[in-house]
Amino acid sequence: MVRMQNIKTNHIYIAIAVVVVIILGFVFWGGDEAQEVEDQIVDTSTSTPTSTQTTNRPTSSGSTRRPTPPPIETPIQEPVPSIPSASSLDGSIFRMTSYNGVALPTDSKYTLSFEDGILSAKFCNSVSGNFVLDGNLLKANNLIGTMMYCATPTNLMEIESTFVSMLNFGAILYQTGNKIILSYSKGTVMVFTGF
Repeated sequence: MVRMQNIKTNHIYIAIAVVVVIILGFVFWGGDEAQEVEDQIVDTSTSTPTSTQTTNRPTSSGSTRRPTPPPIETPIQEPVPSIPSASSLDGSIFRMTSYNGVALPTDSKYTLSFEDGILSAKFCNSVSGNFVLDGNLLKANNLIGTMMYCATPTNLMEIESTFVSMLNFGAILYQTGNKIILSYSKGTVMVFTGF
């Protein structure tokens, strides 16, 4: 009977020892991770310090200071779209950079400009005419232009025709930074970047 009690007592001690070992394992394992993170911060801060980083220098008490972590970079935010006025567009020249979400080549020469109440655009043909800006609705239903045909790029004539149609019926106009965006109820979107 005494032997059975000793065996049960030994089992309890073993169970307690296992629990203590597990708890200590978690404590030391968590401490190792914290040490690894601290070591990484020390590595980055001791290689070519910047104005926001410090190296491990002894303080007046003789202990080492912990380095300041590197600054967190904030993402660059796009400007909030706004509605330009006719006067703010006056004298501006823009190059078309995107058509229905597809970027155009950086050397494309498709332009849109505003000067003294006249809108001018160059695709295959040159078109121009008086424009009216009513809120964010841009209309130019008296555009006149040249009558050439361009085979390349393959969708250039479509872009030009769509542009003229948009302005005939009224295109929705927004400005964001140095870009203007023209959109049409049929889902057409043209982006022009100022230069």
